[in-house]
Amino acid sequence: MPAGLKIYNDAGIIQIDDAYQNYFLVRSGSLTTNEAGVADLWIDWNGPIIVATSSPNGSCCALQDKQGTNWIYRVGSGVPYDTVQWYAFSLPQNLPFQGGLRIYREDGSIAFDSNQRPLDISYFFNLDTPLLPDYSGHAVDALPKSDEIAYPKDIYIPLKQGHTYTAFPIRCTGTASVVYQAKVKNGGGTGKIPWYEHYCYMPQTWNGGVNFKPIKESEGGRDPIIPDFYRPRGMYYYPTKVQQFWVIDITGL
Repeated sequence: MPAGLKIYNDAGIIQIDDAYQNYFLVRSGSLTTNEAGVADLWIDWNGPIIVATSSPNGSCCALQDKQGTNWIYRVGSGVPYDTVQWYAFSLPQNLPFQGGLRIYREDGSIAFDSNQRPLDISYFFNLDTPLLPDYSGHAVDALPKSDEIAYPKDIYIPLKQGHTYTAFPIRCTGTASVVYQAKVKNGGGTGKIPWYEHYCYMPQTWNGGVNFKPIKESEGGRDPIIPDFYRPRGMYYYPTKVQQFWVIDITGL
């Protein structure tokens, strides 16, 4: 770089220069989910966009459609009638300069503006979940079920104290599943068939970290039904076993 500005962090890595590229907060608000813990979010924005949600009860969202400049997201919560915060990020806006630091690229576009809040990705969460774990061999009505087979557990990720975090899915094509036997009558006799419970992980907003909580999303059949607030438009269920999230710092947003 013959001229310009480079900012290094304490590890000697370039943190900001004229090649810096990130999204910044452009919209935010809250909504209330319905009795099923679901709500639709419409955002009018002419440009690329990334949306994250936040709730201590757990929340997720995924793009479902785009009509002109209207982006339509499906939001899901871990409980009904939940108040969910949402944050939309896009490219930095050419707003009136309020002082501070603004860095331009050679073509005149804005690379960085200290008055605009950047998307701060603090952690990448990759969960390789078993689709079909060990078969229980016990009947559904046998007790105690909790001792028959391992259920999915909460996964807490500690980060920086004093900061608040949430996460949004970038890929969810599988579930953590447990398998039991169910009694069934057939032709006057009684037999047993497999009974499946399928869980997806939902991020819960925490101060000092984020907790991924397994939520039972479907049961009965072998193939899980993954709600659309985990799956962006065009991403359908395939027999893979990946759930991936970006954990972001939302302190002060």
